[in-house]
Amino acid sequence: MIDYETSLNDEQLKVVFESDGYALVLAGAGSGKTRTLVYRVAYLLERKGVQPSEILLLTFTIKAAKEMLSRVNELLGSNFSTSSIWGGTFHHICNRILRKFAPRLGYPQNYVIIDDEDTKAILAQCIRDVNKDKLKSFPNAGFFSYLKGISANTLVPWEDILRNDFEEYAQFFYPIKDVFSLYYERKKEAGLVDFDDLLLLTYRLLRDFSDIRCFYGEKFRYILVDEYQDTSKLQACIVDYLASAHNNLLVVGDDAQSIYSFRGATVENILSFPQRYPNAKVFYLNKNYRSTPEVVYLANASIENNVRGFQKQLMAVFEDRGEDPLVVRFGSAEDEARFIAEQIELFLDEGVPASEIAVLFRASYHSAKLELSLAHRGLDYIMRGGIRFFEQAHIKDVLAYLRVLYNPKDAVAWQRLLCMYPGIGPQTARKLFLAFSGRDIFEIEAVKFGSLSKKAQKAVDRIKDMFCSIRDLSLYDACRYVLENGYWDYLRDNFDDYVERQEDLIYLLEFLKGYSDLEALFSDIGITENFRKGFSLEERNCIVLSTIHQAKGLEWQVVFVMGVVDGQFPHSKSLKIDSGIEEERRLFYVALTRAKKHLIITAPSVGFDYRFNGYFSRNSSFIDELPRDGYRELVMA
Repeated sequence: MIDYETSLNDEQLKVVFESDGYALVLAGAGSGKTRTLVYRVAYLLERKGVQPSEILLLTFTIKAAKEMLSRVNELLGSNFSTSSIWGGTFHHICNRILRKFAPRLGYPQNYVIIDDEDTKAILAQCIRDVNKDKLKSFPNAGFFSYLKGISANTLVPWEDILRNDFEEYAQFFYPIKDVFSLYYERKKEAGLVDFDDLLLLTYRLLRDFSDIRCFYGEKFRYILVDEYQDTSKLQACIVDYLASAHNNLLVVGDDAQSIYSFRGATVENILSFPQRYPNAKVFYLNKNYRSTPEVVYLANASIENNVRGFQKQLMAVFEDRGEDPLVVRFGSAEDEARFIAEQIELFLDEGVPASEIAVLFRASYHSAKLELSLAHRGLDYIMRGGIRFFEQAHIKDVLAYLRVLYNPKDAVAWQRLLCMYPGIGPQTARKLFLAFSGRDIFEIEAVKFGSLSKKAQKAVDRIKDMFCSIRDLSLYDACRYVLENGYWDYLRDNFDDYVERQEDLIYLLEFLKGYSDLEALFSDIGITENFRKGFSLEERNCIVLSTIHQAKGLEWQVVFVMGVVDGQFPHSKSLKIDSGIEEERRLFYVALTRAKKHLIITAPSVGFDYRFNGYFSRNSSFIDELPRDGYRELVMA
């Protein structure tokens, strides 16, 4: 018999014992929600006699589901087995349902699931077949994939999303419609389903076929959903249908940590839960087992500025008081990066493991100067959920022009640069490089080719003009010229996430402001690119650099939150709408609550954006709204 009373606190016990019916568990950061879910499943099996096959556990990763069910097995021992519990992600569970009933919708039971790459390949072929006239600025396959996914998850017709959010593509309405029609037709004929289909087709089965809805409604006596604040409207509707027979639905989440609207998630699911189910019980897990009272106090004070949300207060379990969080203001991003690197060295000298130190930021490009500072000091780091700034494809693309200026014999840079132009493939690029190699970079305008295609010759002429135009410019102006004379278009046409990559490149411009010669630039970049390669992540006790989105669910002894400046964090786009600024504040809250002991918030007072005439200076609203007694302040002029 499990000793629930000894293993759980009073808040957790209430959830485990009293959450029959519709129940919402508002689980604050570090409050033990996973533990609570594990014991709730064990309680259903051990005390209530529920059959494992009658339980549905929905999580957002397969790993999370396996971990929870493994812990249930450990609690119950050999007397119970969780193997017949339906546990997994929404896509995993929907696939099981769709495999049984796909023929109802005209799909074979042995349909093949295609991944994102295959989806885009089919879309790309459909685009070629529809856009035979090769209309300029026609959206690429990545855009179609994104539009399709957002439409599915929000249950909003793609036509409305296009009209409201993508005015630049409104002129292509009918060709876009034809591409989608062709895509769905070909996919269905071939017996293929994509990831969005797994959810959307299951939703249609449950909505349109009452016998299927009743079958699964009766099957699942108890449904538990983790991270409910991250569900989309589509996912919430699927859950509602599955719970419609027994009405035992337990959802766990924290509205203060809803940060994935860009994926189609909506905080409305968790906020409106008590209204959708008037008899729903609401439980609170407010005891924080992660952070010091000082960190908890500051996090509470920050999120209280959100107008929409459940009123709740995290309470630190640890009574030992730590030091107050530190807010440090700087005159420049270079000073900020230097300070963080120096402080990390001090923490390491005090015995803090490198893996217990994290630097969090709003967007990946914020890390560029910090990466350089860490590499110069020999401090090893990993970029969680991404690659280092100077190793990204679009950064390398633009820097290729500067590399050729620096060393006209740089075969790698030439190959990269040349292959970005229409009509030039790898073989032609090699031929051109051999012709250009060894010459003064500006003599290439004298090179003539008689065997090139018209498209390739046109590309060569563009390249000649490019180098003639940037030869006498500063590094900043040369990079800006490359961006504004072709690369922005190349970026849009070749990268699905081109908007985010644009921000990286704008930051690259700022980075180049600090350099007057190519030798210093490429010496520094070389240090960051080659630093401590060849170690597996398991072998490395490394400092962690991460976007806040990637850091959710994790924790460290020492957390730096950098770049907290209006326009940067909160992001400039969010400042235009109330819902946007509230999600940004939730993101800030997530960042603060990753810290167990030491929290340092850094704020360079000077930002940069060439679209707004260079440098600007802005206060941080997120810092300004914090209680003055909640942190220490240091100004590094």
